[in-house]
Amino acid sequence: MEYRTKDGDVVDDICYRQYGRSGYALQVYELNPGLAEYGPRLPAGLIIQLPEISKPETPELPKISLFD
Repeated sequence: MEYRTKDGDVVDDICYRQYGRSGYALQVYELNPGLAEYGPRLPAGLIIQLPEISKPETPELPKISLFD
């Protein structure tokens, strides 16, 4: 998946917006050699590759009622 950066984007924030958590930054840097050279805040207009990560299934929780 491709992502075009906006001025001031941070890899952790991009991961959080795309995947719901920021723990995938290392995979983003591995897919994009040289990305770290821009520093923590990325300039606008870079096209970076994001890893294909499937979201884990959320288990269905039992329903509880306050009034039986």
